[in-house]
Amino acid sequence: MIGSDFAALLRRPKLFIVHGGTDEEDRKLAASIAQQAADFAEPLAVTPDELRRDYAWRVYPGITLLILSPAAAGDAAARRSLVHLLLRAHRQRLLPHYCVCRGASAAQFMQYPELNPLFENVTVADADKVPAILSDMRDHVARLPNAPQVKSPWLLYKEGLEVWVSLLGTYLTMPQRLLSRLSLLAAALLALGLWIGWSPPAPTVLIALCAFMAGVELNYLHPLDLWPFLGRNARALPPDELRKKAGEVIGTALVTDAMKAAGAAARLVPAVLSAQQSGPSSWVWIAAAAGFLWPTLIRGLMNRGLASYHAAMGLTAPHASASTAVVQGAVPPLVLKGMAPDERSAIAAFAPDEQRRAANWLLANRKVLGRYALRPWTAAPDYAFISYAWRDDPDVGAASRVADACKSAGIECFLDKSNLASLQGLFRPPVAAAVARCTHFFLVISANVGAARVVGREIDMVMTRWILEMLPPIVCVAEPGVAERVRADPQAPFRLRFLLTFCPAMTPAEAADPARLRSMVEFTRREGKLRDWMILLSPGSVFSRAARVSG
Repeated sequence: MIGSDFAALLRRPKLFIVHGGTDEEDRKLAASIAQQAADFAEPLAVTPDELRRDYAWRVYPGITLLILSPAAAGDAAARRSLVHLLLRAHRQRLLPHYCVCRGASAAQFMQYPELNPLFENVTVADADKVPAILSDMRDHVARLPNAPQVKSPWLLYKEGLEVWVSLLGTYLTMPQRLLSRLSLLAAALLALGLWIGWSPPAPTVLIALCAFMAGVELNYLHPLDLWPFLGRNARALPPDELRKKAGEVIGTALVTDAMKAAGAAARLVPAVLSAQQSGPSSWVWIAAAAGFLWPTLIRGLMNRGLASYHAAMGLTAPHASASTAVVQGAVPPLVLKGMAPDERSAIAAFAPDEQRRAANWLLANRKVLGRYALRPWTAAPDYAFISYAWRDDPDVGAASRVADACKSAGIECFLDKSNLASLQGLFRPPVAAAVARCTHFFLVISANVGAARVVGREIDMVMTRWILEMLPPIVCVAEPGVAERVRADPQAPFRLRFLLTFCPAMTPAEAADPARLRSMVEFTRREGKLRDWMILLSPGSVFSRAARVSG
């Protein structure tokens, strides 16, 4: 629905009040809600069967409000059918969606695993919250005419298109490693032909492959973000020791990048010389430039799609399973070579079956081979996401203090209880979108954080971004005593113990200080590929930065 019809829909949207249909009290509540909403919406009290019959594609042009009662929940099959009916509507964020319990509490309905997808998306309120829900709904409808989708209805389809384009970008990266190896063989054939005066088969194809992959190789330099290599306690080191350690990291990066440049030259030189034997070689340089720009094009295809995918599916059970599969992944043999002695001892402190994964995650926080194309050229604007356990927040209160410090330091941040437009209805998509966008992730450690399901899914989503994008850094905010207890507890989730061992940490008092928080954000900022290139273009300026890192 586009143009004027779509604008008319938003001015007075339909309100689908879904009830079981067999319970008289459900029907009375639906009629009461319809009567109270008639001044700002077009209410329709419908049963699941009626909704399924009239909207076979499960695309409902309006607001949904589910009355969840024992009669509506029925048996397991009825509960699965109800979730299936509403789940697609809950994934769109333009119109609000709500759920009201009647005849039983939300805690009682949570005992049904079939209803878990429902509770992952919307806040399930008791019937006495209906006035607050109607007030929230009225406010939302009043804001709809100013929504960007009114002026540009194509935005409704934009996220779906971005996800499909992202999948295309993913498929385009798959043959890259094979092409890299083939280009070395092609370069060897071209060099052999130059040496003995022999013309290899399909020389134009071989020359183009070598030139293109030489450009690709030069786009994959060693990340020059110092903090993952300096360690979580780098800021506590004496200035001279910190500068020395930073210099060692930069020296290693210089050697690695010099080897990358040598590999690119080994492909490009035979290609240029072979092309010159048959005519102008300018097209070879064009092919190399195309190869250099290719990863940037792939990133443009994939990053927006990944953000849209995370916003649409993030923090749900299927997304959590996919994130866990990516994060756990295939764990290579334990490799401790090149790690600092304190890192080796920290890894050795984990259980034997956890040590390889800890080493793999530590590598993922620094560099992931084959995924570097998703690294941006420049640092994104700072955007902090603050994760905390709801049940501990009234006692701890650290999350709000971190958010206040971010605002005082001029850093945009997301704290659900402050940033969500409504706490009554759909909450998951905006939270997932914020996790997908953040450049820094502040994790408030409290007594029950290990049991907080949503916090665990947020961490998995962030660690998936480590592997795909090398973003964002995780900063643990914890009192030292609490952090030590969680880290020493073998029952605590492994990912939580890993983060407390290797990620930067601040006390709540430090994180509440705008100056200290700003310093941590700057120290852990991912700078992007342009800064990585400085190690080849201007090594002196990079070493000067190492000299200032302790400031």
